[in-house]
Amino acid sequence: MAERPALFTVAPWGYRILVPSVVHAMGLRNEVRGFKLVSFTAMVAAGGVLFLFLRRRGAADGAALLGVALFVLSPPAARAVETPFYQEPVAILLILSLLLGIETGAGWGTLALLSALVTLTKDGAIVLTLVPAVLIARWPTGRAGALAGALALAIPATLFGPALRWWWTPSIPRITAERNLELVRVAWAALQRVWQPTALAGLVGGLVPLAIVGALQPKAREHLRRYGISLAMLIGLAFLGWLNVPSREPVPLFGDNFERLLLYSVPLLLPLGLAAIDRLWPMLIPPPAPRAPGRQLVPAAAAFLVIVLPFVLVDRYRRVDLQSSRDGPLVLALSRETWKMATRLAGGEEVVLDPEASRFLWADAADGGAPTRMRWFLREGWGPLPHYDTGPVLMRASAATVLLPALGPAELEARLRMVSPSPVTLALAVNGHALGSWRVGPEDTAQAFRIPARYLVRGDNLVTVSSPDGSLGARLLEIRYRRPAA
Repeated sequence: MAERPALFTVAPWGYRILVPSVVHAMGLRNEVRGFKLVSFTAMVAAGGVLFLFLRRRGAADGAALLGVALFVLSPPAARAVETPFYQEPVAILLILSLLLGIETGAGWGTLALLSALVTLTKDGAIVLTLVPAVLIARWPTGRAGALAGALALAIPATLFGPALRWWWTPSIPRITAERNLELVRVAWAALQRVWQPTALAGLVGGLVPLAIVGALQPKAREHLRRYGISLAMLIGLAFLGWLNVPSREPVPLFGDNFERLLLYSVPLLLPLGLAAIDRLWPMLIPPPAPRAPGRQLVPAAAAFLVIVLPFVLVDRYRRVDLQSSRDGPLVLALSRETWKMATRLAGGEEVVLDPEASRFLWADAADGGAPTRMRWFLREGWGPLPHYDTGPVLMRASAATVLLPALGPAELEARLRMVSPSPVTLALAVNGHALGSWRVGPEDTAQAFRIPARYLVRGDNLVTVSSPDGSLGARLLEIRYRRPAA
């Protein structure tokens, strides 16, 4: 994610480019350390912003500090810290900033800026849960201001993500499981298996029962009126967050996943919990009135830059679709090796893909290391999980595909060595464009094909070997890519 954020398009994580870009800009040799530093810094800052938010909700200094302590000690916060790659620490910092902006009367430009940043960090759906709070908080002082604030939140959260995907990766469709009764059945079956840890997670370390008691207190009524809808939506979003997993089959995730995503509801539970404690130890005071928003030129300009810059900076390299793969070593190997190979070809070097020299060992992927020697270049038609196979590379279907990464359209030459148990005619195509055919038999046969520049795109091109008569069993020995001799 952080090595080349402009190229990492594995959904949904690849489109959350803010934190990986920050880690990349830090220039650390170890990106994992960069994620941990950013996460720790964000959590410390989140504690400070939470203190200010609780003060704005009427908590005295001591009560606000107690609320920060409860936040830090909550199980969702622990989940966020232990898994920095999910980017919860930065996202909760931005969400807390949004909540503080609602309380202080921040203008539409500031709200739009924070909405865009959250969308680039995590998901615009989290921002949409706060739209009712903006409307309820600002409606009494002016409908125009309330609508402007709500639209400033909703428009970037709704449109920014899909627009970036459309521009960046138009060839990769968004994959989700069908919303039907089968999905409900699978989810219910999964929930029954893990209902105990899920129910325990729903207590948020005891904060939810405390908040329920606090919700019955008169001092909590204003908070419930303003944030009750948003709180319910955030809890529902945490429970159904697995619907965002890119898969055609339902992948229900409860338990730990539910607990981690409950982090966004904790700031809205805390004022209710403090209201419960206030019955025994008075700690709530009248909240200060929000100030009038200032001029919105600077925050609006910043929001515009945040929205526009990704469209300028992302690399529209046409990456092969990996969004349905939950195979970490393959994603890592393919992301690194395709770029390395494309760079070598652009520099005039010959690239040799030798299956016999490419035998993946799981030890290579230990401790986050690069999964070297993987047959990452094999795609469909070579059998199930061909990148992990260590035997002969045989055509298991009438058409089999190999990758050809390229930095841009340029004439190339592909040279294939293949054998077949019995004589067979094979055809070669690139991205659906036919290049020619040749006969392959028991003898080692090599055939070279010129690939016109117009057939190639900047990205992972698909080289397809097919058998017109449906014969199977031809074996791939080697592929060589190079610039043709003058």
